[in-house]
Amino acid sequence: MSLNSNMSRKEFLKWMKYLLFIPFIWMIIKMNKDHQRFGTSRKPIKLPNEFSPGLSIKDEVIICKTEDDLKVYSSKCTHLGCKINKVENNELVCPCHGSRYNASGIPVKGPSVKELKELSFEIDKSTNEIIIQLS
Repeated sequence: MSLNSNMSRKEFLKWMKYLLFIPFIWMIIKMNKDHQRFGTSRKPIKLPNEFSPGLSIKDEVIICKTEDDLKVYSSKCTHLGCKINKVENNELVCPCHGSRYNASGIPVKGPSVKELKELSFEIDKSTNEIIIQLS
């Protein structure tokens, strides 16, 4: 096909389909690179074990401390992955769509229906730090 020839509507739509497909492919490649970069090789988080009883949000984690127990949850909302950043009336609140979770990570108000991911951790006896595994 030469540049001077008239292109039919069918040919034009065919070429547009291919041109619109390019950004989609670029986006998938970028997402894959981001996933590989942030995926499984994450360093553990170290926090001082100085939290008062109740709910605390620190970086990527939520600490739920009672007098005799400690639990650590991901601060990523299970609805669409927004970072939970607020505690109201002893409930964790997602700023994006209003999901609320109780102190056990169980949703009490939607749209989220899944529990928060509980993270494994250990307490370093020598430094009294909480070492949290993010994977």
